[in-house]
Amino acid sequence: SALFQIITTPVLQMEVQGNSSTPMLAIVSVTFFVMLASVWQFVGLWRSSRNHINRTGRHFWARIAQILAVLGLLGVVSNTIVYGPVFREMTIIGLNMDPLDNLEFSWVDRDKDQLVLSGNIGFSGDKELQKWIWSGSESLWLVILESTGGRETAALAMAKTIEAHSLDTYVDSECDSACTLLFTAGDRRIASPGAIFGFHTAGIDGVAEGLLPASENDSSAYLYRRGISENFIKRVETVPYEDMWYPTLDELLKAKIVTHVMVGDELVSASDYARLYQ
Repeated sequence: SALFQIITTPVLQMEVQGNSSTPMLAIVSVTFFVMLASVWQFVGLWRSSRNHINRTGRHFWARIAQILAVLGLLGVVSNTIVYGPVFREMTIIGLNMDPLDNLEFSWVDRDKDQLVLSGNIGFSGDKELQKWIWSGSESLWLVILESTGGRETAALAMAKTIEAHSLDTYVDSECDSACTLLFTAGDRRIASPGAIFGFHTAGIDGVAEGLLPASENDSSAYLYRRGISENFIKRVETVPYEDMWYPTLDELLKAKIVTHVMVGDELVSASDYARLYQ
């Protein structure tokens, strides 16, 4: 178990800079060879113990060695089952077959001052985002988000890019899971009155929450740094990865997730919206 955690932890905590498929594929390959070497060791130990019995007629220590070999092999099988989903995710990402890496970029108009991001957030997202930002107008000020989520570490990298360029963010329809990290990166975080935001803890399909290592740059830490309410963050941390919490606009305003509301063509601050429309 310790070996598998040592191998998987760097991937699950990885700071994504562009496309991370190469290091992930390398780690999967190393892990595969380590597993093969472990099986080879267990087979060799079993055969050596059997030969010892045939040669000397002594059974005790040879049987102990065989029992330990079986227990070791069972440990490898158990860890393979437990961490299998992690390596499955790493493999499809390493082979550039990630179904969550389909984010599309487009300009609202020829002025190139408003950038639309729609789809799932994958590891190629930050590299593409930087390309579009540099190809846009100097007056680029807004990132419009339409996404149901994606990879947390990829979203954190993109959030830092949005933050570094002091861009505003806007959601008119829906922004769930990892997308909310991109939204909170905005200088001004703008939402329509009917916008939907979904929050839950990060995770990987099929992996128990307790097996995932804590990260120094996880979602909660980023939300804290962006000035989001501590009570709101603690509420998010109680939502399992398999579920989703959809807070009301009032909750989003009070938590400072949303700082402005677009009412028709008028941009209203959180305080004014609470005073005039609630």
